[in-house]
Amino acid sequence: MLDTLRHVLAEFIQNYLLLLLFVLIVAGCFLVKRSPEWLRSIRGSQWPITTGTIETANVTPFGGQALGELGYSYWVDGTRYAGYRTRQFADEQAAWDYVDSLKEKSVAVRYKPGAFEISTLRNQDQPPGCDLNRGSFVTGLWSLLKDLKGMKS
Repeated sequence: MLDTLRHVLAEFIQNYLLLLLFVLIVAGCFLVKRSPEWLRSIRGSQWPITTGTIETANVTPFGGQALGELGYSYWVDGTRYAGYRTRQFADEQAAWDYVDSLKEKSVAVRYKPGAFEISTLRNQDQPPGCDLNRGSFVTGLWSLLKDLKGMKS
């Protein structure tokens, strides 16, 4: 009985603890990288809002993953300003699907009072059908992990 328990525990540690450690490291890196955008979004929740348009959509592949970049413009007091939003994806096709689905769409832009060139796109402010968080790297990573677990069984 004790040998069986040791075997089960050893298998658990071998299969799941290392995977959990990997996921925690990736999540930690993700949080550190995304924290400036998140902080701006939190601070920007009280900023004025205006309507903008997604003007450009581009994808940059790297190491089996991809960055999807949206360029948007907005007007404040008769002056045109621009900003960018970058998202990481698990593969290039997911990035293209994301940016293509948003190109030329109207978006709600929050801009900093007194510094109109500083802006943020918050998913909570967007009109229906404009999901800025869809298909992100984390979603793709989760799908990949589920697929890998399914292959092992």
